[in-house]
Amino acid sequence: MANLFLKFRLQTKLLVPTSLKTILLPFPLPSGYWFVYAYVIMLFAMPFLNIIINSLNKPKLILLIKGLTFLWSILVVSFNIFSGKPDTSLDNFGYTQTTFFFLLYFIAAYVRKYSGKILNSKKYTAIGSVVGLLLAVVCACLADSQKLFNGILNTFDINGPIVIATSVFIFSFFRNCQFDSQMINYIAGSMFGVYLIHEDSFVRPIIWNQLISSKLYIHSGLEYLTAGLIFSLLVFIICIIIDIVCRRIIFSKVINKLTVYICTLLITIEKRTLNDSETK
Repeated sequence: MANLFLKFRLQTKLLVPTSLKTILLPFPLPSGYWFVYAYVIMLFAMPFLNIIINSLNKPKLILLIKGLTFLWSILVVSFNIFSGKPDTSLDNFGYTQTTFFFLLYFIAAYVRKYSGKILNSKKYTAIGSVVGLLLAVVCACLADSQKLFNGILNTFDINGPIVIATSVFIFSFFRNCQFDSQMINYIAGSMFGVYLIHEDSFVRPIIWNQLISSKLYIHSGLEYLTAGLIFSLLVFIICIIIDIVCRRIIFSKVINKLTVYICTLLITIEKRTLNDSETK
């Protein structure tokens, strides 16, 4: 709907299809939210994933994580960097954005059950987080060609092993911190709304290709970085305001009821699944 609004109210020439069939079908699935689809499927799979986790001891859980990391992280990154292998695709190894979430779930379970001295230390997790972030920056600065830059970009993709390790360190660092801020908690409640607004497949190209264009700043690395930070912050703030107005003021009652219903449904499914497995 944002797509139609921008076209007919703001007279914006769009670079994406705008037919009602393209927008509405297959109804009622929204467009462009791979993260939402993968997360929802993971939620429904959680009872069965928990059965697997509870049935494995520490060495077996580590072995499972290592195997899936090789298949759905290292192998996937290698395929992206060295593309062109005939008659072979990532589907052959079971990789999808949804199955990758299963790997993250197993890793989170390991951190929760078996995190040792390193992951329980603010010092070590802070060092790991900084090293991982600096490694990404240094590798990007060392890229002296488009081909090398693309290879580095694939290495630091969302499912890259370095990204996974850095994410574990960052998550563990904040898990070890004890602080409470009403402002941060209030803003954090809008993060999902921010994602839904600016990552819509119709809205995204309008924001970053038409309303905001990074091509205007490519002549200077400093200006490019500065513009990126300013525009990202601007989009972030506007999306938070939209989320607060729409979700928390206009549709708060409907969304709260729907959230309670979905949570109750998932808890019921998990209880029945666990009871059935125990009786057998």
